Amino acid sequence: VHDPHICCGSAGAYAILQPELSRQLRGQKLDALQAEQPDCIATANIGCQMHLQGGTDVPVKHWLELVLTALDYSAHEPHFIPPQEAGPISPHPSPGRAKPFEENS
Repeated sequence: VHDPHICCGSAGAYAILQPELSRQLRGQKLDALQAEQPDCIATANIGCQMHLQGGTDVPVKHWLELVLTALDYSAHEPHFIPPQEAGPISPHPSPGRAKPFEENS
């Protein structure tokens, strides 16, 4: 990406206080990001995500959404076991992951 260090123009209240300059910066950033015609644009900042999405039809995703997709998870359908279905958890789990234990152990 050309000039990756240049701001997209969101920068907190900057987009509200300097809307014209903010749109100009967003246009320049989107031109650079879309130069290779990506399927989507990734960002780590939700403010940038909303600002960039306002200027393009290319989906702008938070990088964690891409990780979830890569892991075959849906951001709209949480994949966890509700506590009432998980069973008792050992107060001294092995490193890395809590494991259920037997009541009589």
